[in-house]
Amino acid sequence: MYGLHVVGLTSQGLAQLESHMIFQLRFVLRSYSQETHENNQQFMQRKGLKAAKAQVLKRLQQFIKRQHKGDKEALLQHYLPRAETLCDSISRLTAVARANSIDHQQQQVCTECGSLFAGTGALRRHSQKHHPGARLFPKGPRFNPKKHAKAGTPECIACGHLFRSYFFLRHHVETSTCPRVSILLQNQADAEAPVTELEQVHEQVKAEALREPGQAAMNPDLQIWLMESCALCGQALAGNKAVKQHLNRQHPEVMTSVQSIITPRLQLHKVMMKKGQPCRYCRTKVDAPGRHSEQCVPLLQTHVLQEAQKQGLDLAPRAYEAKPRTQTTPSRPSRTQPVGSLDPVFILEGFWLLANRRNHCYANSVLQILHWVVPSISLPTLQEAYRASQLARITPEHHVLDTITRGWTFDGNQQDAAEFLSVILPNLSGIQVYCWETRSPMEAGYVVDEEGLSPIFLNVPLAEDLQTMINSWSNQTPVRALVAAEKFVFLALPRYAGDGKNSSSIRLQEMLSLPAFEGEGSALTWHPFLFRAGVIHLGEEPTSGHYRSLIRAEAQWYLADDSRPPTACQLYDSVITGNIYLLLLERQQA
Repeated sequence: MYGLHVVGLTSQGLAQLESHMIFQLRFVLRSYSQETHENNQQFMQRKGLKAAKAQVLKRLQQFIKRQHKGDKEALLQHYLPRAETLCDSISRLTAVARANSIDHQQQQVCTECGSLFAGTGALRRHSQKHHPGARLFPKGPRFNPKKHAKAGTPECIACGHLFRSYFFLRHHVETSTCPRVSILLQNQADAEAPVTELEQVHEQVKAEALREPGQAAMNPDLQIWLMESCALCGQALAGNKAVKQHLNRQHPEVMTSVQSIITPRLQLHKVMMKKGQPCRYCRTKVDAPGRHSEQCVPLLQTHVLQEAQKQGLDLAPRAYEAKPRTQTTPSRPSRTQPVGSLDPVFILEGFWLLANRRNHCYANSVLQILHWVVPSISLPTLQEAYRASQLARITPEHHVLDTITRGWTFDGNQQDAAEFLSVILPNLSGIQVYCWETRSPMEAGYVVDEEGLSPIFLNVPLAEDLQTMINSWSNQTPVRALVAAEKFVFLALPRYAGDGKNSSSIRLQEMLSLPAFEGEGSALTWHPFLFRAGVIHLGEEPTSGHYRSLIRAEAQWYLADDSRPPTACQLYDSVITGNIYLLLLERQQA
């Protein structure tokens, strides 16, 4: 910024400046494109930020204004003309668009975390850094150089990309990195590539070498091909040295089998060579006839090819030989299950992927149980966020959850899940939850001494089971009970009422009874409720440790942990009974 009035600014420089500014802003604001699915312009508009061009112009105008106010007359003649010229040119300048820009339809999705990337290269770098054990690219077709290579060179016939060797082309095809191979090979007719002229030459070399290797090596129509291609597999190579290296590295079994047999035959050709004269097989000057006869590439290749064909050896190079496909390795080592004796169960339908990047587990656990239990028609915003989470493991800070989390500030610190729930419940207009009151009977009706909203804190000592605690909470003086017959109720256990955490185990019944006031009187009626979900807290204080959600699906309980697959568990496990903090109950028909 300080030297722009001296060096100027080009369209490429402006593009670099904009790219660097967007990169820094996204990093500072934690708003990455693979999570928000916004382009740079939408991101700048949503955050109310100015583009790089506008900021540069503003800086230049301020610089010109300061120069006019200053008393440095000697510098005005040098700086002002340059700055004013640059100011005029920048106002007409546009950043050069990237030539390899990819539209949204071509974005690559990481199957491990759901992040979106603008190409296979970015996705591969992401997988190597964050999912080193995962196989994000599914296995493609078995590599065949005749079908997938173009004209005998390591060039992909589908996308036209040229590689250094067949090894990289094989990896390109078999790992499905090529975006067009799968489309090209949808049916057998497309899979059969046309026979090229180089392949015809290869077939001619095979036929003539099988009859007489020396005559094939002296054929002027085949000599150049033999010096620049492998006679075994037909791969195009760069010169004699590359051909010899290829034979030893990619066809070691063939060379080991035929070496001792063809060496005496090659020595017989030295009588045809004269020192200082050009070789009739490779057209190069002969220095030592004995050594040259064994190293002459066209002669060596035809003899190796003849003997390999007679023995019926496999001519496929090692770089793309057929190998048994291994089983897909897990993306991460299996974690020790803290609860339950069953294997992990993946709930694919309805499970919410919520990332925990900045101590978000307290919010993730609450949003998970809300989404899991409450019907989607009641909370369409949660359903919209659920669809977004299937593409990218979003956090509670995501803009699709702004209407739900308004009034709450995510500062990167661990917070109390019950406090977070009490803030977002009024924002959920589609769900009606119970509140509670204390009613003291009077001659003319009753008087309300206390009242509160969900979550309802059971301010009684922890008992052996949950139903006993509910009874003790209701039987206080004055009597406590629910108000209005709504469908859901949230309970919070008093684990942090005294000094430190009370980790006493409490038996959790799946069917519970809760009292509710009937009408405008103080009479109580007990209603049946089903325990549907909960939040457990592992830690000594509600503002530290880790939160996990407990959900019930088809008579089986699962422990969910942010964006990881839920793990089957038992409701009587000590980790759950000693750390359960919040409970979500659903009213049942009597």
